[in-house]
Parts: sequence; structure tokens; C-alpha cells
Amino acid sequence: MANKVFKPSFWYWERLSESGPDRVGTVVVIGWLMSKRRHINPYIRFYQSCGWDCLVCHAHVLNVFFPTRAAALGMNLLNELEKDLHERVRPIVFAVFSGGHKSSFYKIIQILQGKCAEMQFDPGSLDSVRKCSVGVIFDSSPMDFVSVMGIKFVIQQWVAPTSGRSKAVLIWGAHAFGRSLDLLFYSRFQQERFDLWHTMYSLVNIGPILFLCSNNDDLAPTETIFQFATDLRELGGDSTVMCWEVSEHVGHFRLHTKDYKDAVRKLLKGAVSTYCERLQSPNEVAAVNKDVVLSPPYARNLPTVSDSCVTSWVDLPEAIAARIVQLSK
Repeated sequence: MANKVFKPSFWYWERLSESGPDRVGTVVVIGWLMSKRRHINPYIRFYQSCGWDCLVCHAHVLNVFFPTRAAALGMNLLNELEKDLHERVRPIVFAVFSGGHKSSFYKIIQILQGKCAEMQFDPGSLDSVRKCSVGVIFDSSPMDFVSVMGIKFVIQQWVAPTSGRSKAVLIWGAHAFGRSLDLLFYSRFQQERFDLWHTMYSLVNIGPILFLCSNNDDLAPTETIFQFATDLRELGGDSTVMCWEVSEHVGHFRLHTKDYKDAVRKLLKGAVSTYCERLQSPNEVAAVNKDVVLSPPYARNLPTVSDSCVTSWVDLPEAIAARIVQLSK
């Protein structure tokens, strides 16, 4: 039990073998709290079968409650990506599971936007990552994360496997901890909630966004997810929801494998198309799409970054930025 609490955040690469399929890009896999390598391995094998390398992150549970920790982890991941892009520029897609949007992902986006208060850095040092980020997959995420929901998640992922009297004590302690956080940091949590959703809505122009959820998941309520996806579409974004009537929190891949894979493959193809459109002229896009996007593994000889033709997804029109402020409240 103590190992789960004190084990720090960590990340690692899972790269395609030289004899495997052509490399398309990188999927940044942000695992759910308390996840382990064995939990993430089936997703890695699937992404690699599609031709994508994986940068995998397991965040510490305290990252959910302390933004400085989330920002530090986010910066480490971005530095890893920037180093990788120095060797070869490729599209990047983020796969965010459960509470991963709060444990690091929203800070990653804030850093790319140059709006992360916890980090002092040169925004230009991450230009390649910013330009190559072209899609997001939300699995059992995002949730409207306040301290109460965070404690509920911790209880399910950490306390549930225990039994007997020790389980009752842990549940009582977790709820007491959550109530204490609410009393001590109420105003801070409200500001963090605004920052979180403001950042999430700022993804509107990043590229295709896929939500994978189920109607019986009380940790990631579909009301929140459908409203968010609808708002993104109304803002001009490309969002799709795959919702099952019955499934499990972060269990959709295991229970609905074919539907899950089909939806993710479509997202990955859309992300490659967005990458090409963002970095190339229309004629070049047509040529690339003819040979790349419609043919597995849908990426050969992807274009390189050209500063003159990049449209930045972080620079939002004033009207959309104002609407995002309203939606985030």
C-alpha cells in the first residue's frame, strides 16, 4: 500500500522495432491514477500495430491536488517529445485516461500555450511539439474534477481492493481528507476548476478529439462529456463521442475491443490528415493523402515542419476565446 502512495510519477518510451511497421507518429499515453505497466500494455500493442511509437506516463495521485507537481511532470514529457522531434518530425496524439487530464495533461496544454504559471521557460523551445500536436483521445475522461470526485476515484482505484476493517478505516480517512481539502482550499479549487476547463476548451483547434465513455460510468458522467463535446463542435472543433450503454471505467478497450479500435483508427487517420494540412500547401496535402492517409499504415514520408505555412491551434480568435471564458465558469 505504501508503495502506491510514495512511488513517484514516471514515464518511458515504447518504440516500434526496426522490423515493424513504418513509424507514423507518437501517441502520448497518460495513464489513469494507480495504473501500472501491465494495464497500459494492451493499448501500447494496439497503437504500435497502427505504426505509432508510445511515450507512456504514470502520474502520482497527488498530482491531481497539486498543480505544481502536474506542471513539472508535463514539462518533463514535453522535453522528451521535443528531443524526439529533433531526430524526426512526426505527428503527436495524446491518449488521456480517466484523471490523466488533471494529473498532467491540462498543464501540458497550458505550457504549450505559454500560460502555465508554475513554469518559467522559453516558449520557443517547444515549437516543434506545439506544431505537431494534432489530436486527443479521452478514455473515461474528462471528469468535472473537484476534490470530492478525486477522493471518489482514489477510493475505487486504491481502497476497493482491500477488505475488512482496514478498508472501512481507509474509506473514512479518504473522505475526511477530502472534506479537509474542501474546507482549506475551497477558493483555490474553484480557480483550478476554471483553469482546467478553460484549458480543455482551448483544445478546440488542436485537431480531431475522440471521447470514449459509457452511460453507467459514474466517475466520468456522460452528461459532462457530451456537453463538452457539443460545446467544442459549436466552437468549430472536430469532436466525436463513442458511448456504450454498459461498460467499465477505463474498461472500454477490453469490453468493446472492435468498436474501440475502429474509433481510434479513425481518429489517428484524422490526426495525420490534420498534420498534413497544417504543415503543407493544398497540392502537397492531396499528394500525401493519396499515398498516406487512405493506405495502412497511412503514413509514409510525412512532411516536415515549415514555419511559413503552420497554423497555430493555440492562437484562438477573440470571439472564441471570450466564449471559452463563459463556458469555463
